[in-house]
Amino acid sequence: DEGANSQVIYGLSSGVLLSETALDANLNTGHTVILIGLREGTKYYFKVKSKDASNNETISQEYNFITLSDTSAPNIFNIQSSGITASSAIITWLTNEPATSQVLYGLSSGALDLSSAENVNFNTNHSVILTNLEGGKTYYYKVKSKDPSNNQALSDEYSFTTITPPIINNLTVQNIGQTTANIIWTTNVNSDSYIEFGLDITYGFSQGKDEQVTNHSVTLIGLTPGTTYHYRARSKDIYGNQGVSSNNTFTTTIDTTSPIISSIQVLHISNNGATITWLTNKPATSQVVYGTASGNLILSTTLNVNLNTGHTVILTELQEGTKYYFRLKSKDINENETISDEMSFITTSDQNPPVISNVQVDNITANSAIITWRTDEPSTSQVIYGTASGNLNQATVLDPSLNSYHFINLSGLTQGTKYYYRVKSKDASNNEAVSSENSFTTIAPPIISNISVTNIGTNEATILWTTNVNSDSYVEYGLQQVMEFCR
Repeated sequence: DEGANSQVIYGLSSGVLLSETALDANLNTGHTVILIGLREGTKYYFKVKSKDASNNETISQEYNFITLSDTSAPNIFNIQSSGITASSAIITWLTNEPATSQVLYGLSSGALDLSSAENVNFNTNHSVILTNLEGGKTYYYKVKSKDPSNNQALSDEYSFTTITPPIINNLTVQNIGQTTANIIWTTNVNSDSYIEFGLDITYGFSQGKDEQVTNHSVTLIGLTPGTTYHYRARSKDIYGNQGVSSNNTFTTTIDTTSPIISSIQVLHISNNGATITWLTNKPATSQVVYGTASGNLILSTTLNVNLNTGHTVILTELQEGTKYYFRLKSKDINENETISDEMSFITTSDQNPPVISNVQVDNITANSAIITWRTDEPSTSQVIYGTASGNLNQATVLDPSLNSYHFINLSGLTQGTKYYYRVKSKDASNNEAVSSENSFTTIAPPIISNISVTNIGTNEATILWTTNVNSDSYVEYGLQQVMEFCR
């Protein structure tokens, strides 16, 4: 009798109304509430609630109603088959109410022994994809739909024919090599050309081309010599229909011929090394065996396992002026090895002594000096010296280490004395160089003279003296000749 909001509480048992509608807060005198999601053929109990603007609420007495039961099956119409390939087809249809989707099918009319999985979602537009069909076969089918009330409809029988895929014939392997093989076949229709291959029937590799032809040829590359491969051909037409052959095998060949060694050269021969180069007609490893006696090649270089046709090996730590004999060894990927005939070369001899330069004297004191110099090649270090020019009758201990920078410390010298010296260096080939004569003078200490004592008092005295050069001043003193103090 006045404006109020609207709400319904309801349930399946009298007095137990556990559900309620959303509150309609509009203040009206006429009220309408729609209950949804109810069960068909079920008795429901309910009360209505209204509250006015002053928050005064009224709840009605309990009422009830029974929902209707759906006994009508869905109406199926507009059944179609589309997207037909050699192995699949799409079946579509419509229903007049939401319903499930399923297709019954088979290869014989009236004997539909196969079925798709039931799609239990309720839809009015239905689509089911049939897969794993046989190419070039007629399939018979019916569609089935069931509504939420479990009313089921089954259509009349229909049919479709799958497309015939490319048929592979005359599959042959030819021109099998160590790393390649050519596979040919024919098909009844234009289709592409692919070979799946591998070490077992899982294959794992594929090579081919997309050109649509009936005469097919694929050359496999990158194979391993002496290996058995499984393979099958696949050809797909422009509609996506694919033919696949059965599994087959072939075995690649093995190379049993050794590399051919040619163009042997010995280059850059020096006192202690040489470079040997050669060619092979196919990729192979590189190694040189050598020695100083013919037929007794007891030395060898480290094997270079990289496979090349151009080979370079450097020999080091050879003896100068020595004849060396050698053979070359090269092995291909299939372990076929070639060893060349024995050849020889002679290392050069070093007859040039070191060149001495930059001779210097540093850190001269009263009884020592440091002599340094450089040589143009590693060599030993020694200094000969004396106090008379041309009569260098003393020498340092020979330093046999081979260096290009030399450092010798002369010690035990006499102060204030002029010394003459030469430096000597000998290289690894025993070639010796001696520098020209040079000289230096050790430092003389200050000379003390004119010592006197003045201003002698009860507990002090002044000591005076002179020196020939600038120097510091210290007096050692005591009560006896062994001095006890210094000032």
